Amino acid sequence: MKPMKKTITTLSAVALLGLLGLAGCQALEQAFAVKVEKITHVQTNAPLEKQYSQMGPYAVAVQKYPAANKEQDYFTVYYPQTGGQYPLIVLANGTGMKVSSYEAVLQHLASHGFVVIGSQEGTSWTGSGVAGSLDFALSLNQNKTSPLYQKINPAKIGVSGHSQGGVGAINAATTQTNSRLIRSVYTASTTQHRLARDLNWDYDISKINVPYFETSGTGVFDAGKPDETAGGIAPLSSLKNNFNKISGQAVIAQRKGEDHGAMLYVPNGYMAAWFLYTLNNDAKAKQVFVGQNAEISKNSNWQNVQSKNLR
Repeated sequence: MKPMKKTITTLSAVALLGLLGLAGCQALEQAFAVKVEKITHVQTNAPLEKQYSQMGPYAVAVQKYPAANKEQDYFTVYYPQTGGQYPLIVLANGTGMKVSSYEAVLQHLASHGFVVIGSQEGTSWTGSGVAGSLDFALSLNQNKTSPLYQKINPAKIGVSGHSQGGVGAINAATTQTNSRLIRSVYTASTTQHRLARDLNWDYDISKINVPYFETSGTGVFDAGKPDETAGGIAPLSSLKNNFNKISGQAVIAQRKGEDHGAMLYVPNGYMAAWFLYTLNNDAKAKQVFVGQNAEISKNSNWQNVQSKNLR
């Protein structure tokens, strides 16, 4: 299949899910446009967070392909230009979002040595769109005419999602026919289960059986108001409930001073580190999460960090 004309656009941060209703959410999620610099200029004194927030060592290329599914419209794939095989990261979009709105996230991940694919899907909670993106990427990996031919390591696949996309990432890793291929999960500001269920976006976090890293912000839209016990889109209580239901490897953490929309791009350094650690067994990236001196636990940008079963 021939790629469509390549384009690179700015990134649009997802914002304010669920609490304001689905229609209002769609407008607000697209209201915070940022460029790559929003990722690379994240303020931090932690050396590894700073390192992984910068663009990585790989020059990247991008291809676009039409999708058979009308909802997905087309696929966007960023990848390292150099030869070799790389882990694959599949993205699940937030409500009403399209991957064309936040290509900076894909570009950043690819620069750290990943093939990254997303689509134009605006409703991702079932995980079926992620499953379709995954299958398509693997078909490119087997296509001798594709620039992605044998560029993906099929034993190293991760999934990432923000907001509704967090629900989609969980369901992609637990309910789809190709869920068994997913080896690592990262989500940001995942819609808390009570709210997700009210929106008919159900998920079962206890089915996660691969390493899982969940983040959210401390701002009011993610964390809720101080007098609320279960308010917000992704409050601390939701992170803890999810953490307690997972029997395997898991990390949860809140990013201080950031809210729902910013969580699409502010934690990208640690997202890259997470996938380098869990998919590539990268020793330096592992230092972010593992051991008494794990950087994330001592990083003043983060709070309420908990981890278990890491190795």
